[in-house]
Amino acid sequence: MRSSAALSRYQEIDLGGRVGSSDPHALVTLLYEELIASLDIISRSIANGGHLDLARHSRALTILGALESGLDYKAGSLAQSLGQIYRQMQRRLASARDGNVAAVNEVAEGVRNLASAWKAIKT
Repeated sequence: MRSSAALSRYQEIDLGGRVGSSDPHALVTLLYEELIASLDIISRSIANGGHLDLARHSRALTILGALESGLDYKAGSLAQSLGQIYRQMQRRLASARDGNVAAVNEVAEGVRNLASAWKAIKT
């Protein structure tokens, strides 16, 4: 197995183990961490070579969709507001397909803010 393929497989196994043992709060934290990691890779790939990492771009959009679909809209206006934020982030990230690093960084900053607030809830 090539080293990159082996690393990828290890990361899948590690992520699977972390998801399987997570409470709901920890699962959302994990999604935020994975989303930030993907956005950072996208940003670096654009900045270093001008090429969008399509696999990470797709992963980031999928994670944003998962975060949105996990919202309980019956819980009130906070869920609705988060849903709107996630949809706006998806639109902004989709606009980065042309290599717009500023759009990627804007989404990453928003996700970092959400992740920080989410972590503060648990502590």
